[in-house]
Amino acid sequence: AAMGALWSRRGINMHAKYYELLVGNPECRNDAGATMRAAFEASHARYVGWFGRSSFGLATRSMHGWDRLCQRPRIGSADGVGD
Repeated sequence: AAMGALWSRRGINMHAKYYELLVGNPECRNDAGATMRAAFEASHARYVGWFGRSSFGLATRSMHGWDRLCQRPRIGSADGVGD
């Protein structure tokens, strides 16, 4: 249980850092993957090995820009879905 709580905290910390970077620097919205990698590095990259860092980096390279991420699902729409 303690290990689950610890990793949950780290994940929440990473997402908080991600949104902090987005709000603080509008240019970060153009490359959501690079912003997520920066948040990962700041939050818990030191706790995972080479494979974890490499896998996360590979996954975030396929992320679209913030505008595209907000299109589907439609954040703030009444039904919560895209077109």
